[in-house]
Amino acid sequence: MRNHATWMLALTLVASPTLSFGANPAASASAPTKLQLQNVQLTSVGSLQGQLVTNTGQAVPNAKIIVRSQSDSQKVSQQLTTDKDGRFQATSLKTGKLVLQADEETYAVRVWKDGTAPPKSISTVALVQADGQEVVRGNRFTNRVNSLTQQQKIGLGLLVAAAVIIPIAVNDDGS
Repeated sequence: MRNHATWMLALTLVASPTLSFGANPAASASAPTKLQLQNVQLTSVGSLQGQLVTNTGQAVPNAKIIVRSQSDSQKVSQQLTTDKDGRFQATSLKTGKLVLQADEETYAVRVWKDGTAPPKSISTVALVQADGQEVVRGNRFTNRVNSLTQQQKIGLGLLVAAAVIIPIAVNDDGS
């Protein structure tokens, strides 16, 4: 009985991190992603300047850029088209949060009137668009482990240690 319970405990300790890492990716994919705002200083005439490039650095000409207010993301403020160098300019903007959309990519910026932006603000925005190839930035397990909090990493380490130590202790009980 003792041996059976020990093996069940060991199996549970080994399997529980795997089961939590194998959570339903479709559920997390449907959750809205929080966009990180980039501070951008408008030009003296209230324009936002930018460039659309691929992840390999190539300019994307004649692409459609949609500018929306973050407070009303359903309403289109402006529709722009990039020039031959992928550059665009949104005009007559006021200070606030904007959402820029290029194809399926979405970007968020906080625009500031000329001279009022925080010290590390940028004056032009670069939008980077996937060029049709899947961009791999690391394997899924590493990304999931890196997204854990410090306490979760310690707990996971303790579980792995227990999964190794318990079978050794059970096997070394003198029988």
